[in-house]
Amino acid sequence: MASLRKMYPLLGIYLVLNLIFYGLISLTNFNVSFLDISIFLSGALIISLIVSIVFFSGLKKPGNKAVAYTLAAIVLKLFLFMIFMASYILLTKNTSLQ
Repeated sequence: MASLRKMYPLLGIYLVLNLIFYGLISLTNFNVSFLDISIFLSGALIISLIVSIVFFSGLKKPGNKAVAYTLAAIVLKLFLFMIFMASYILLTKNTSLQ
């Protein structure tokens, strides 16, 4: 349960970024919809939570297992972001800013 408390800053960063982009979109002529930004930020939050669970569970392991869990968390984050970005681009066909 203590490792879940370490993930609260991720939720705070998520909320702050959503508020910043909402203000940016509503106050300026920013050509990206808030729905696209929310989907992207939510996907990044879910991936970060999954990777944090793997990383913090690895901190409890003794010796070389902690290093293996850290490397696994880094590789997992890379692959999950690549899959997320590929599916996001393919599903929304949003390959340009226009």
